Amino acid sequence: MVNDFNLEPNYLYTLNIDFSDMGDQYTDSRVEDMSLMFLDCSELTTITGLSDWDTSSVYDMNYMFSDCCSLESVMIPDSITSIGEGAFYECNSLTNAIIPRSVDTIDVAVFSGCLSLENIVVDSGNAYYKSVDGLLLSRDGSEIIACPGGKTDVTIPDNVLNIGEDAFSWCELLANVIIADSVTNIDEYAFVGCSSLTNITIPYSVVNIGVGAFAWCESLEEVLFERDRYEINVDFKSAFKGTPWLTSGDAFPPS
Repeated sequence: MVNDFNLEPNYLYTLNIDFSDMGDQYTDSRVEDMSLMFLDCSELTTITGLSDWDTSSVYDMNYMFSDCCSLESVMIPDSITSIGEGAFYECNSLTNAIIPRSVDTIDVAVFSGCLSLENIVVDSGNAYYKSVDGLLLSRDGSEIIACPGGKTDVTIPDNVLNIGEDAFSWCELLANVIIADSVTNIDEYAFVGCSSLTNITIPYSVVNIGVGAFAWCESLEEVLFERDRYEINVDFKSAFKGTPWLTSGDAFPPS
C-alpha cells in the first residue's frame, strides 16, 4: 500500500503527469496522504489519471498543489471527500476548478492566490456545497467558503450570514465588494491581502469582525461602518493591520 506518495519536486519538472501510467508500479494504488505532494512544482501544467488511483482513504491534501504556478487544470476524482487547507494555494495559472459531488469537507484558503481562476464550479449533486456567481458557498447559502482569485467585483449574495475564514484571502485583483445586509460575521483573515481593495462598507448587520479580516489590504483607505463601530466585536489594530485606513485619522476619531 502506498501510504505517502511524495515525489521529490525536482523530479516533477515536467509539463504534465499522468497518474494512470504509475499504477502498474504498485500492487495497491491506494493513497492516503497527499499533503505537499506537488509543492513548488513550478513547471507542472496538468495532472491527469488521479481517477485511476484509490483516493477514497485520503485524509490529507493540505497544500498538495501549493505554488504550482504553471498548473492550469486538474481533475479532482469523484472518490475525494475532503480538500485540505491551501490545496491550490497560489496556483496562479489555474483556470478550472470543479468540486465533485463526493466532497463533503473543504478547508480554508483552498484557492487563495489563484489569480487566473474566475469561477468555482460545484457538481449539482453535491449535498454540502454550491456555486453562486462563481463563489463557493455552503449548500444552504449561509456561508461563503471561497472566492476565486480572478474576480475583480463581487456582490455577496443575500442570505449569507458568515464570510468564512480566508474566503477572499489574497484575491489581489478584487477592487469592489458589496457586503449583503444579511452578513453578521466576517471571519478571521476573510479579506487578508486584497491589495486592490480601496474601500469597504460594513453593513449594520455585522456584529463581529475577526482577527486579520482586512489585514494587508494595502490600498484600503476608506472603511464605512453603518453601525457604531464600537458596538462591533473587533480588534481594529489586528483586523485592519497594514492598511492605510488604520493609520489615518478616520480609524480612531476623537470621541
